[in-house]
Amino acid sequence: MANVLLLRTPSHGQEDRYHTTFAGAGYHAISVPVLETISTNLSTLKDIIKNGPRTEDVDGVIMTSARSCEVWKSAVGDLVIDSSVGKGLNFPNPLHLPYALVLADSWTSTPFYVVGQATASSLDEVRQTYGQTPFSPEVICGGSSGTGERLAQFILGLPVKPKRLLYLTGDKNRETIPSMLGEAGIELRSLKVYETQGSRTFETDLEQALSQGNTGFVNPLRVH
Repeated sequence: MANVLLLRTPSHGQEDRYHTTFAGAGYHAISVPVLETISTNLSTLKDIIKNGPRTEDVDGVIMTSARSCEVWKSAVGDLVIDSSVGKGLNFPNPLHLPYALVLADSWTSTPFYVVGQATASSLDEVRQTYGQTPFSPEVICGGSSGTGERLAQFILGLPVKPKRLLYLTGDKNRETIPSMLGEAGIELRSLKVYETQGSRTFETDLEQALSQGNTGFVNPLRVH
C-alpha cells in the first residue's frame, strides 16, 4: 500500500476522515502537523479560577473554541493536584460557609457562554474529569449557536444581561463579539489563553514520515 503524506494535524479521539478516505482508495495516509497550539497565560488563568467570579468581578465566561476549554481544564487539573488547594475545597471561604453555599457562589453556578455543541461538550469534560469542585462549569449556555455573532445575540437576548464577562481567546480572533457586546454596554475582560506556532517537532516528524518508503504528497485542502 502506497503512502500519502498530509501536512496537517490528525484528528484525535474520533475517526479521521482524511485517513478513512485514502484507506478506502488503497492508500496509507500519514499526517504530519505543521502547526501546534500552545497554552499562554496559564498562571494568570489559574489565579482567576482560584479567586472565583465574585473576587474577579465577572458575571460569566465566554469561550468560542474547544481549545479554550482545554486550557481551562488544564488549569483546573493543576489546581486540583496542587496540595495547597486539594480538590478545590480551599476555595476562598472567609465566612466558613457550608460547601454547598460555596459552590453556589463559584464557577459551578457561573454561566459559561459557548459557540456550538463541540465547545459545550469539551467544557463539560472538566466536570466529568474532576467532578464537582468550585472550578467545574455546570451552567453551559449557547450551545445551539454556531457563530460568534449568534452567541452575542443570545447573550443580548437574556432577560438579565451580564455587566462584565471573562472572554478567553486565542491569538486570532474576530471582533464580532467584543463589538456587539461593547455597543450594548457589556464589558469584556479578554485573556489570551492559547496561540498557534510552528510545530517544534516538524522536521523530526517529516523525516520519520519520509523514511517509511514511497510517499506522495497531497494538499488536504483539495480533498472533498
